[in-house]
Amino acid sequence: EKDSIGGAHKGTGGAAFSRKFAQPGTHTSAIDEVNGRLAALAHGSGGSVAYVECRGAFLTADGGAIRPELMRDVLHPSAQGMAAWFAVLQPAVEALRSAPAPRDSWYTGAHVTPSS
Repeated sequence: EKDSIGGAHKGTGGAAFSRKFAQPGTHTSAIDEVNGRLAALAHGSGGSVAYVECRGAFLTADGGAIRPELMRDVLHPSAQGMAAWFAVLQPAVEALRSAPAPRDSWYTGAHVTPSS
């Protein structure tokens, strides 16, 4: 019998399998901290950088587990996981590509000469 998150047979490591993919995981709070900082950096970039929350691309519908077919080792996306990730990123990339270039750089080390 398969477990509720995708494939391990109960009695053959199913409980360990479920714990491995369960969310929130061991590192969720640290990831949330880093992601918050990245989102703040993007917000302060004047439109030069975008932050895209991609966590949902890898989780079950209820958000309770990582989908193992998308991320077998809970870290590296499979080919199917990469496709799911790209589907989330593509609209943000297209929005950045079609947005007007910022007139001033958010990075103080850069010198941008605005075109007229």
